[in-house]
Amino acid sequence: MPIQPFPIGAKEQFDFLVEQAERYIKEGQAGPRAFKAWRNRAIDWLKQNARASGLASELLIIPEGNVQRSLRVFLKVRPTIPFLRDKSAFMAPKPKNAKKVFIVHGHNDALKNTVARFVSKLDLDPVILHEQPNKGRTIIEKFIDNSDVGFAVVLLTPDDKGGSASNAPDSYKFRARQNVILELGFFLGSLGRERVAAIFDSSVEMPSDYSGVLFLPHDSNGSWQFALAKEMREAGLPVDLNKL
Repeated sequence: MPIQPFPIGAKEQFDFLVEQAERYIKEGQAGPRAFKAWRNRAIDWLKQNARASGLASELLIIPEGNVQRSLRVFLKVRPTIPFLRDKSAFMAPKPKNAKKVFIVHGHNDALKNTVARFVSKLDLDPVILHEQPNKGRTIIEKFIDNSDVGFAVVLLTPDDKGGSASNAPDSYKFRARQNVILELGFFLGSLGRERVAAIFDSSVEMPSDYSGVLFLPHDSNGSWQFALAKEMREAGLPVDLNKL
C-alpha cells in the first residue's frame, strides 16, 4: 500500500492518522513498512502536540503490527487537547458502583460463565441481565436499570449468520447476535470506548465503525484475561493484577 502524503495542520494530521489506522484495521493490510511509517508519524505528532502526555513512549513499545492497540493509545490524547476535544463525547462516566461489570453475551454460555468467574476473581461484580430480577419490567427497562456499571465486556460469538441481500446465503459469515451489537453500541455511547472491551471468536465477522474499541481474541491459553484485567484497571476499576 503506498504511503500517502501527510496533510498540513495538527488537527488535519490527527484525523488523517486515525483514518489511516482505521483503514488498516478494517482491511487487515498494514505491512511492516506501512505500520512503521504510521507509527513514526504518530509519535512525531505526539511529541510536537502532546509531549507531556507520555503517549509517544507508550506507542513506541507496542509490538510492531498491532495497529488496533496503537490506535487506542493514540486516541488517548484526544480528550487532553482543546482543538480535538468533543465535550459531549468525552464526559467521564460516573457509575454508582464502579465495581460492576456488565457482560453482554449471545448463546455461548460456557464463555459467558468463564468471563463471569474471571470478573468475580478480580473482586468485581459481574452483571448478567437474565440473572437479574424482572420486577415487572420490560426487557429494555430491565436493561437500562442495570446498565449503571463501571465497565462492559461484550462477547462476540458465532451465533448468527448474515450478509448482503444481493449475495447467496451460502456466502454469509458468522456474526454476533443483533442484541449483542445493539448493546455494544449502547455501552460505547454511555461509558465511552475506554470502558468497553469485546472478546471475539476468530470466526466472527467484526462489526464495522467501532474503531478504538478493544477487541480481544478468545484463545484457549487465556491470554485475553490478563489483557482484559489491564484494560479494566486503566479504566479506573479496582483491579489487582496479582490476583491473576
